[in-house]
Amino acid sequence: MAHLAKPWRIALLLGVIASLFGLGLYLSRTPRPLDQLGTAPADRESAGPEWVAQQVPCTPGRGGEFSTRGPDEQGLGLAKVVAGIAGWAKVEPGYSFIAASDGTTEGYYEFTVDISDSAGTGQFRVLRGPFEGTPVAMADFEANATGDCTPARRLIRPDGTVLQLYPVHSSEPFASSTQTMRVYTPEGMRYEVEMRNFDRSGFIGTTTRKYTRSGPGRESLPLDERRFTEVVLAFVQAVPHTRPTS
Repeated sequence: MAHLAKPWRIALLLGVIASLFGLGLYLSRTPRPLDQLGTAPADRESAGPEWVAQQVPCTPGRGGEFSTRGPDEQGLGLAKVVAGIAGWAKVEPGYSFIAASDGTTEGYYEFTVDISDSAGTGQFRVLRGPFEGTPVAMADFEANATGDCTPARRLIRPDGTVLQLYPVHSSEPFASSTQTMRVYTPEGMRYEVEMRNFDRSGFIGTTTRKYTRSGPGRESLPLDERRFTEVVLAFVQAVPHTRPTS
C-alpha cells in the first residue's frame, strides 16, 4: 500500500521549486559581467590628415547655447550608428533632462548612448540647436569651446557642412575624459556629439538642479579618435540639416 506524502513535505517541495524558478528568472535578467562583453579591436589612432588644425585666436570656453527640445529620435539614431561601428560592444540609448543651473531659464534634454565592453562603460551625448551665420564663422567662434587652447581640427564636407573635432579634455573629479565634435550645417543646424569615459550611473541630480559626477568611469574613452569621427560622420548623414520651423 502506497503512503501518501504528508502535506508539509509537499509544501516544502513546492517552496523549493518556486525558489529555484525565481532564482532562474533573476539570473536570466542579470546583466553580463564586463569580462563577458567584447573587447575593442586595436586602436586606429588619429582622425587622419584630412582633419586640418585651425589657427584662430584663443578664446577658451566661448560658444553658443544649445536649445534641444524634448526627447526625440536623435538618441536612437546615434545608438544605431554606434552599434554599427562598435559591433563588439553593448549599446543602450537614453536621455536625461538637465535643468538650468540658475533655476530661472529653461532646461534642455541630453540624448545619451551608453556603450559597454570589457574595459567598462562610457557614453556618448548629443545636443542640437539652430545657429545664425555661416558654418565656418560659427566654427571659428567656437574654436576653443571646450576650454582648451589646443587647436581644434576641422573637416569641411562637399555640401558645406563643417565638422570641428576638439582634443581630448581631462578634468576632475575622477580623472574624467571627454572628446567633443561640433557639426554646423549650411542650413543653420548645429550638433554637438561628446564621447565620455563615464556613463549615466556616474551622475547624481534631479530635474531641479544640474547633474554632477558621483563616481569614476572607465580608464579610457570607449572609441579611438578615428572611430569616433566615423560615428559622427555617419550620424550627420542621418539627422536633419534644416532649422526647425517652430
